[in-house]
Amino acid sequence: MSTISNRGPELQPNLRLRVVVVAALVLCVTAAYTPLLVSGWIYNDVNIVQSSPALEDLAGLGRAISTDLYSQASPRLEESPYWRPLAMASFWLNTQFGNAPLTLHIGNIVLHALATALLALVVMQRHGNSAGIVAAVSAAIWWALHPENVEAVSCISCRYDLL
Repeated sequence: MSTISNRGPELQPNLRLRVVVVAALVLCVTAAYTPLLVSGWIYNDVNIVQSSPALEDLAGLGRAISTDLYSQASPRLEESPYWRPLAMASFWLNTQFGNAPLTLHIGNIVLHALATALLALVVMQRHGNSAGIVAAVSAAIWWALHPENVEAVSCISCRYDLL
């Protein structure tokens, strides 16, 4: 007859290390991009996002997700083939938590930190040993702070690249 243990599931040491590593990566990425919180509207954000009806109310969200990215934001801009309903919906969702552009920058930072964590987890899963953790940290930090990705985080209007 077997006995049933009342002990709860214990985290494996390797799993604990992975959780700590991912949390540290998210913290580092968040810290690296905190200067954005005081940057306000930059570059195309003024033409595409600031004037978007998606930031106004729920009816504005409906208009924003049913038209292309440029003509919904400003009637003076030409119609384009860029239809980004997920980005527009995420802009609306962010502005429900506070004032733009601060909440929109926070949204970009959170999305980028999550993508960094997912990259690290994928690399750790692929390479199971402790060398995999080193590879995961190296790859995730390199990707998260690479200059090519900075624009997608800093410009609110590049949110669709993060999504």
